Amino acid sequence: MTNPRVRALADALALQNRTAVKNTIVYLGVLRSNDLKTLTATRRSAVKQFWSEYFPAHGAKSVTYATDGSGQLESFISRAG
Repeated sequence: MTNPRVRALADALALQNRTAVKNTIVYLGVLRSNDLKTLTATRRSAVKQFWSEYFPAHGAKSVTYATDGSGQLESFISRAG
């Protein structure tokens, strides 16, 4: 489920500096932790949505989002290269 407020925040922040990640491929690796467990599913979804929309609004080519991301980083790099 997308939240229009999350999208609006990502867009507003992106307007401040669009060249920061222009034409890059972004990898968001989320590690499971006690902090992550304390967030509700709705909040976790909003965090994921924010970053998934923030980087493209800055000009990123793509965004990959993975849970337990550090273990998947090598696979991401080989696909991106």
